[in-house]
Amino acid sequence: MSPIQQLIFALVATNAGGEGKTMLAHLLHALWIIAGQPVELLDGDAGNYAARSTVKNARSVGWGVGATYAPQIVGALEGSHSVVDLGANAYASMREIVELLPALRDGFVDIGYRPVAFLPISTSKIAAGGALLALGAKIQGFDQIYVRVDRDQSGNFDPTFNAPVVVDLGHLAPGLQQYIRGPGRSMAEAVMNPPPGYHIAATHVAYWMLDFLQQPPIAAIFGTRPAEVLLAAYPDEPPYIGYQILQLEDTTDKALTEKARRTTILSAIERNGWTAEGLRVVATLMDAGAI
Repeated sequence: MSPIQQLIFALVATNAGGEGKTMLAHLLHALWIIAGQPVELLDGDAGNYAARSTVKNARSVGWGVGATYAPQIVGALEGSHSVVDLGANAYASMREIVELLPALRDGFVDIGYRPVAFLPISTSKIAAGGALLALGAKIQGFDQIYVRVDRDQSGNFDPTFNAPVVVDLGHLAPGLQQYIRGPGRSMAEAVMNPPPGYHIAATHVAYWMLDFLQQPPIAAIFGTRPAEVLLAAYPDEPPYIGYQILQLEDTTDKALTEKARRTTILSAIERNGWTAEGLRVVATLMDAGAI
């Protein structure tokens, strides 16, 4: 186990569904596991408990749990990083859990934790930026990191969104999302212990993680250890794939190898031209096994 950086009390919160909140909570949890550091996941989304559904031993915190329970929760989690996946619109609901969070923050701060709120915003949502900044104003006493989640690979974020600390979480294809949520495995297990026939999928997820880790606000939290572990396991970048990866069956090594081959062929055609002569050049390269 690597030396522990300052322990973190991480809150992941949004004011709308579908922003990538649970994916982000899983990612934070997985990166600490990969770093060899103790971490606990608290699922505060009473609507569906999505975070708990794919992480073994994740704990649920119902919306009816008030501030009086904070000392018990802090005592139970002391010594581990803690990630709370808060239900969408919890602050608008004014449920008891909103009163619990400041008490948890104060309890963790008293024993040396750094409280950090991660606030995700996804693509193609008009005026989402202003709404998220308004939510951030309600979350007091936390360092705040706004996370732009490229949910649909469009990069089409609210152009008016302007926050002090912003990082990006790149697009992860739907099929790869299904892969990391497979039955009986967490995101960390999907990357560090992939089942037979899914090495390429695990590599794609590892480099998606590395892109997130290289950003200074994230590196300041996790240090260098998770990136070192990922690069040791996957020293070579995965092949570029210009095709959609929509289903779990698209993520096998066989399927991804074929998609990569087709991508290479299309790239060669683009280089040589969509003409009879260009296609003959590509066909010659294929016959020679060059592509």
